[in-house]
Amino acid sequence: MIPLSSRIDKYRRIMEKKEKEGKPCDILHIVKLDDSRESAFLIQDMFPITEEYIEREYTIAGNHLMLTSEHTAREIERKARKVMGMLKPALNLLQRNQML
Repeated sequence: MIPLSSRIDKYRRIMEKKEKEGKPCDILHIVKLDDSRESAFLIQDMFPITEEYIEREYTIAGNHLMLTSEHTAREIERKARKVMGMLKPALNLLQRNQML
């Protein structure tokens, strides 16, 4: 699950700062959803979840939010895989330490 935020200015500043430093910004992705509102995907805050915990579709004021752009969905997925790849060694280390 990747949380969304409507605080676009805050996250746009973070992205711009990283880009000025010459670093890629794979932890955030700002996109215009089908309801014409901009939202920030907070990839750095993603968390695992199983279907049993999802009660309903996400809505704002009764409107379903959809991301129908395949290109955007692939880009968000690419960033999420990259962030997970960076976290995986740390998670493995934590698991090994807990077994000791």
